[in-house]
Amino acid sequence: MADFLLMAKHKTVAANNLVLTWNRVASKHLWGSGLFWFSATIFGAATFLMDFLRTENGSWLWAITYTVSLAFVVGLVLLAKHFFLPALPDRALGAANLLIAIVVGGLKNLSVGIMAIALGLEAEVDLWFRYVGGGLMGVAIISVYAAITGSRSAHAQAIRRLVAIRSDLLGSKENLELLLAEELERLQEKSRETVLPKIEQISKLLKNATKTSELIEEIGDTVKNRVRPLMQEISQSAAAGLSVTTELAVTNEKVAMPKRFVARDLISPLAYLAYDIPAVAFLGYYFQGIDGVLAGTLATATFAGFMWLFKYLLFPRRATSRLVGFALLSLAGLLAPVVGLYLIGGLLPLDAHQSFLLPLICWIVYLVTVVVLAPVFVRDAESQKLEELIETENESLAKEIAIFEQKLWVFKKRWLFMLHGTVQSALTAALTRLQTFAESDPYQVSLVQADLERAERALQTLPANEIDFEQSSKDLKEAWAGVCAITIDVDLRASRALAGNQGSAYCVNEILKEAVGNAVRHGSATAVLAKITRDKDDFIDLVIQNDGTAPNKRAKKGIGSRMLDDITIKWSLGRSGKLTTLTARLPL
Repeated sequence: MADFLLMAKHKTVAANNLVLTWNRVASKHLWGSGLFWFSATIFGAATFLMDFLRTENGSWLWAITYTVSLAFVVGLVLLAKHFFLPALPDRALGAANLLIAIVVGGLKNLSVGIMAIALGLEAEVDLWFRYVGGGLMGVAIISVYAAITGSRSAHAQAIRRLVAIRSDLLGSKENLELLLAEELERLQEKSRETVLPKIEQISKLLKNATKTSELIEEIGDTVKNRVRPLMQEISQSAAAGLSVTTELAVTNEKVAMPKRFVARDLISPLAYLAYDIPAVAFLGYYFQGIDGVLAGTLATATFAGFMWLFKYLLFPRRATSRLVGFALLSLAGLLAPVVGLYLIGGLLPLDAHQSFLLPLICWIVYLVTVVVLAPVFVRDAESQKLEELIETENESLAKEIAIFEQKLWVFKKRWLFMLHGTVQSALTAALTRLQTFAESDPYQVSLVQADLERAERALQTLPANEIDFEQSSKDLKEAWAGVCAITIDVDLRASRALAGNQGSAYCVNEILKEAVGNAVRHGSATAVLAKITRDKDDFIDLVIQNDGTAPNKRAKKGIGSRMLDDITIKWSLGRSGKLTTLTARLPL
């Protein structure tokens, strides 16, 4: 079963290679010096094999025909590159590039044929064959070149992305902790700078026996214009969270082939069929007509079949060195065509010259296809593995950031509760006392002074960073007793995790309170069941169900929704049968 799955995976990769090649052909940057030298080499080899050797005419004039024809098509490409391609939309680039390749390749071969007649190199030339053959070569050249350059670029980009993500991940814990400390210090300083001077001013006025009316006015102003705006700001920032982004490291360094890879990734029989059947069938047609097409197709299918057998029988499953991988590939590339070439020689009535030349050309086509495309396949396979690693590393980075935002959210909320429950309450108590007691009452004055001191101490002391989750759950049940029956089921691993992680415990408690409150207020729920589990040691999962009415899908996002966005990795709210279900995942 494992072998079958492995083979299926490789088939998928092979099929993807063809799709990737088509996407890479649709590039604005193909028509450059790299493609020129690549195509010049291929066309030069073709001139040597199909003209120099085929005609048994070793005249140096073939070099003239090759050079002139190459210069001619270069001029055509430059015209197309500067006047034709820029006017096309991106979606048409693939078809346009192939069209240019067909026209240019065809005219290249056609011009060689015309010059061959003019220079007396050949007495008769099949111009149609030359044009069609050149067009096919043009398509093959641009496809292979696009695959080579595209795979190299994708592989390099994947490596750079992985390096960048890992760099961010390595520095995230330290950096985020530093950022958290800085943010917390900023929040404390702002709170103290905003409120403490006013409290100190009020204390001085109180000690100086300032009129009660003036004290009342000062305290009221402090609550209205200092404490409440500060609370509003903190509340909004706690709901919004803090955005942390990473940037891709950009480098111009060249990325070499991997030093170790799975040798099987070097072979793609499906791609060989796609590239070699047209080429070999066309060669067969040139030498032997329709019989040559059939023989060439059969030979190519046999070659691809043997490459498939070598891939899964000869090549190891584990990663090997670059030397071993390409040694095995060379051996396979030399042996796999033998049976097919024997079929060509046996099935077709070739003369002595043809029986040497046609198998030789076909062998070269097969071998070049194997050698040239091997780096493409291995790079694409490695890129796929890198993308999987990138996804994993991104998840880890997202977890670190989510934990950071959790901590920040928890602190802001606790600081907000301190301002609301301690500072504002103390000032409100002082204000109430001043409004109700006589100015000469020293006892009441001392109480007001104590209220001010309590608010001042709260601003100068960090809020308690501990929560008893079990007790908080009991308090939640008691708070809704007689209104809504609450059941909280926490598995053992989750319970241990929450006991040792105050930030996560606080977040889970806030989600429970928000879920129950919404269920009762908006859904008239009478029963709530919460299940809390721990998954893969890294996450706490909550499933909270209630028997209330279905949630309003058109309702605007409130504070609760923003809270879930901030402190969870993912969450959802939906209806299942007669139950409304909230699911949420938090990182530990």
